Amino acid sequence: MISASPTRGTRAALALSVLVLLAALAPAALADGPVVYFPESEVSLEAFRGVLSESADEVVIDEDGDLKVVAEDVKIFLKLDAEKKLIFVYAAWHLKESAMEIEKLTLVNRLNDQLLFVRFSMPNANTLFADYNISYRGGITGAQLEHTLEMFRAVFRGAALTQDPGDIIGTD
Repeated sequence: MISASPTRGTRAALALSVLVLLAALAPAALADGPVVYFPESEVSLEAFRGVLSESADEVVIDEDGDLKVVAEDVKIFLKLDAEKKLIFVYAAWHLKESAMEIEKLTLVNRLNDQLLFVRFSMPNANTLFADYNISYRGGITGAQLEHTLEMFRAVFRGAALTQDPGDIIGTD
């Protein structure tokens, strides 16, 4: 009977899992040349700024110290939580003051029911807030970050374009 060493099998399974994960999360990294990798100890908004500036219209660190990424007329912000090793991605739309509160809350519930990936909330009467967290424990690739922001942007923009039949998102 032939048996493989558990250590060799475990290493092979781990290597395969990593390749599958990279292929799923960052397909561009496998197709477009060298992978930009940020080890956990080198993760910073300034480092992300360099990678994201190639695919966005504007990438700046704002007065609050958050990274503002503007692409396709959507403003997305990134903030780091070094203790939890998380990248907090968020954006907001104005909600019309003339809309009733129940209409706004119904919209938020519909968005959370119908759209995946992004969590929606209403922190005050006239703001629709969206957020998503990315773990960078163990490091993160530039392509992984770019892909996540593309998905976030698509879902966030889609919320206004496809899930707002009452035309609540916007200003009066």
